[in-house]
Amino acid sequence: MIHRKMLTILIVFMQSCVVVLTAVSTLYAREGDFFFIERPKLSMGASYELEEEKRETPEMKEETTTRDLQERIGLGTNGWVYHPNLMEYRLFLEPEWRQEKFDHWRSATDSTHTTRRGTSVMAYDARTTLLKHKPCSLDIFGSRNNRRLDLTSVRDSDIESETWGTRLNFTNPTLPASFGFTNRKVDQTGFYQSEEDNNELQAKIRHNANNSITELNILYDESDRTTRTVSETRDTESTMTNSELTNTWFFTRDNRVRLDSLLYNTRSEYDDSDYDTWVMAENLFWTHNPNLLTRYTFNYNRRDVDDTVTEERAVKAGLTHRLFNRLTTDLGAGAGVNDFVGGSEDTYQANLGFNYRRPIPWGNLELGAVYDYGMTERSGTDTTIPTEERHVLSSSAETYLDKENVELDTIVVTDVPGSRVFLRDVDYRIEMIGPDVRISRTLLGDIADGQLVSVRYSYRIDTGFDDSRFGQNYRVGLDLWSFLYFMYTHGRLDQNITSGESRTGPIDDTYDRVRIRLETDWSETQFLYEDQDRRNGNSSVTRSVRQLINLRPWRSFYFNFSGDYGEREYTDTHEDETFYTLGTDISWTPEWWCSLSLIWLRNSISGDRQDMLYSEIGPTLRLAYGVWTGTISYRLTDQEDEENDDSLWRQRFYFVVNRSLW
Repeated sequence: MIHRKMLTILIVFMQSCVVVLTAVSTLYAREGDFFFIERPKLSMGASYELEEEKRETPEMKEETTTRDLQERIGLGTNGWVYHPNLMEYRLFLEPEWRQEKFDHWRSATDSTHTTRRGTSVMAYDARTTLLKHKPCSLDIFGSRNNRRLDLTSVRDSDIESETWGTRLNFTNPTLPASFGFTNRKVDQTGFYQSEEDNNELQAKIRHNANNSITELNILYDESDRTTRTVSETRDTESTMTNSELTNTWFFTRDNRVRLDSLLYNTRSEYDDSDYDTWVMAENLFWTHNPNLLTRYTFNYNRRDVDDTVTEERAVKAGLTHRLFNRLTTDLGAGAGVNDFVGGSEDTYQANLGFNYRRPIPWGNLELGAVYDYGMTERSGTDTTIPTEERHVLSSSAETYLDKENVELDTIVVTDVPGSRVFLRDVDYRIEMIGPDVRISRTLLGDIADGQLVSVRYSYRIDTGFDDSRFGQNYRVGLDLWSFLYFMYTHGRLDQNITSGESRTGPIDDTYDRVRIRLETDWSETQFLYEDQDRRNGNSSVTRSVRQLINLRPWRSFYFNFSGDYGEREYTDTHEDETFYTLGTDISWTPEWWCSLSLIWLRNSISGDRQDMLYSEIGPTLRLAYGVWTGTISYRLTDQEDEENDDSLWRQRFYFVVNRSLW
């Protein structure tokens, strides 16, 4: 009762403020006055959500019912003080009230617990700019919001974040620069719980000259994060400093000769581990004529990980020549020296490639061949050295680390800038597949599907032998009648042990890949066959077919269908798996004020390594009438993980209505 009275009082108060602000803006929004307030925008909205979930694991069963009622008011305006060039501002307030009820049953106690919670959040977004069009300007900003993270396999999480900071900008055309500070606090509740306090300092300086461009970027990030799951609590502290200096020098007015220079340093501390990386690179591009281009490269890398130091130096040169716009030839050579504690690894390599393309009566023909030859000389004793890679983690593809003999305990996964550290078995999983390490994202973690991540780890290097490697790659492509595409690729990699003895034996890998694609205005069909034969393990044969259909028979109706079916056989271990994905997206707008949509998805992987089924269906109805808008949606998800003996069933009903006064 008290909650309702407070809500009514606040609504009346804000409406009164709108009336006053509107009157003030009408009286003072004239040229020559000392400030301007744009006519305020007021909106109101309410939503109701009902969610039921049933989850089962080998250790427990649980059922959860959530009811969530939200009410909110939005009030925003723009304006300036004294003069637009002196101070511009933007203000937005959105107070929100929530009433939640949780009914939870767990098999371990065989009892139902009911929890009620009433919360209020004063969301806001305030920004101001001082001296916007002057050589020096200042931005001050602050925001606070509450959003819901819609997770796939577990109960949704609420994320409350607060950000504030400032940025000083210099707009000199010769030396533009900006210096900023940002503080972020994030509190995430629900199944995936975490708290994070993050401070960031950033500086950007650029120098523009007649024949060169120089940029300096410096970023300091300090983060303290606590993550809680059902079984444990983890505290992660990290600091990171990135410094990058780049320069592009044009030796000629027509930009035929260009030198790109890079000096980069990053220092990171994750709990008990320290990382320090230096990179220096020089790249010279020389266009002798429209058909001849040469490249010259020098790289120096140094990595310090705790007490381990690794230095890499490499020199490369390359040439690209085009003959009659049909035959392209690439020729290159390089040498590299890798020094680490207790030994060294020197490499020498050369490559030669051809690509021939010409029109034929029904389309185009493409032929290609690439040859790579390299020698490696090793010395010293066996040791572990650090490395860093970037990988895309996706639920629809397998991802393996590049190196073998990986020390699993040294794996650290972060975002690309290196400021966010992901947690093993919470955000990602690792698994040994023969001599390789497979890395995959979890469904309940913070790594999005298809996200690019940075992986740092150490691997054992065998210095007891020298070798040479010869790689071959051949390609045949046909483009016929503008709708049929055929591509065949054959590759081979042979290793010859020239001295000593390798513990894993010489490499003898071969792969064949055939891809056929049929494409029309409204559909695409693709066939794929891939055979990977690896002497040291993890050989596989994959066959798949993919179908895409996009139809718009009339303007108000849209239909999309996608299907993917395939089989994969691991010939070394005699394991196999079958996978398929079916999905559709339908949208229909019979009237301007009414819109219907339907999303359906079914994803299945079954076999000796994985056995998982995921299905989802979600219809949505959107209505509009004057200043009123409303949405009604329903989503049903069902997931079964037979390998880990997990299952999840969840349905969600959501209703929202909004009214915008201006």
